[in-house]
Amino acid sequence: MAIAGIILSASAAACAGLEKELRGRDGILDVKRTPDGADIGGLVVVVEQPSDKIQKELMALRELPEVDDLHLAFADYEDDLDAQGHMGCPAHESRCHAGAGDGESGEQAGETK
Repeated sequence: MAIAGIILSASAAACAGLEKELRGRDGILDVKRTPDGADIGGLVVVVEQPSDKIQKELMALRELPEVDDLHLAFADYEDDLDAQGHMGCPAHESRCHAGAGDGESGEQAGETK
């Protein structure tokens, strides 16, 4: 299992509904509001999921309509490490963005015309 501590930034108006929604969600261990005056307002959330699923869960949380952004504060995969401290990596998912790469042509690094 992997565990992550995150902050979901959200407006004060959105926090009550979002907090209620998260408390009923599988794999959410704890939800608390950020302290008054915090640099990032929203909810502090502890997520526990199998290692091969936690990244998708974090992406799903970030895409909730009330969430402005997700900030990762802590992640631990220690239970999944082998005796040498290694673990398998998930398959690479390409993140192509227009305009990234050489800064002028919009080509991705490694692309040719």
